[in-house]
Amino acid sequence: MVRIFCMLLVVFLLSACGGQPSSAEPAQIPSQEVSAKPQADAAGQPDQAPSPEEFPESETTEGTEPDQQETQAAEAVAQTPAPEEPPVTQQPGAAQAETPADQGKEPPTPQESGEAPGPQAADPGQEEPALKITVGDHELLATFEDNSSAEEFQALLAQGPLTIDMEDYGGFEKVGPLGTTLTRNDTQITTQPGDVILYQGNQITIYYDTNSWSFTRLARIDDPSGLQEKLGDGTVQVTFSLA
Repeated sequence: MVRIFCMLLVVFLLSACGGQPSSAEPAQIPSQEVSAKPQADAAGQPDQAPSPEEFPESETTEGTEPDQQETQAAEAVAQTPAPEEPPVTQQPGAAQAETPADQGKEPPTPQESGEAPGPQAADPGQEEPALKITVGDHELLATFEDNSSAEEFQALLAQGPLTIDMEDYGGFEKVGPLGTTLTRNDTQITTQPGDVILYQGNQITIYYDTNSWSFTRLARIDDPSGLQEKLGDGTVQVTFSLA
């Protein structure tokens, strides 16, 4: 409408100025529809703008990507296994530091710790037991031999003194029944005065002279001087015990 009005106004002005005869045909108006502008309302204001519902809402991504990145980073950290600490190894023979709570404490005894007691070391000041031979008023000391027969004889005397009736034989020994049998460690030897001999495993003899035979020596009298006189003549009672 405005365009038609403008064209009519131009024709009117031209006819008034005499530039064109009044009978001139008006310029053709294109038949193309003129798009109407929004008409103003009665107050002169343009029609109300379209409501937001008429346009598709655009997805708001503002602030989404950083939040997602932070969330993904936090999940990655939570899923990452913590590095394992290397085991602490103790150098061989290194003693552990004593804690204040352990200071002043006495080491546990084998009974408290439950450990079996180990073999006790022999006391260097402890003397080996000696053999004591008593005949009448005479006491003779002898040293045990180092063999299993002497050990068994010593164990027998540990139960108590042993008194044996002994008699002369062959002019070189006193002999009597032991009353039990001991292990034999016979070797071919020549006896000397003061030898205490195991014969056939069940008889004990005290030599006051020499003789060669297969015997087991149990002990040797430390001082055999005058031994035959001390042992006396005939059958005598001899007591063997530990000194």
